Amino acid sequence: WGMGLYGELGQDDRYDHWLPHEVHELKGVFVTYVACGEHFTLACTGAGTSYSWGRGKFGCLGLGDRQDRLRPESIHALS
Repeated sequence: WGMGLYGELGQDDRYDHWLPHEVHELKGVFVTYVACGEHFTLACTGAGTSYSWGRGKFGCLGLGDRQDRLRPESIHALS
């Protein structure tokens, strides 16, 4: 919950959300660690997969470009 301007909440939109919501793309995934930046979010799983979403400025999502992501995407460079 919080500001969602760049998709950092993983809800596939750019809206602010005032209550917690499940991140649907990670349903059923055992997430072991979550880190939040100013406008992006990272998650690591028990299987060793890392995901990022939110503001992609300066390539901070690790996805090879500078595009914003509104929902989690696997960081293939860390696989």
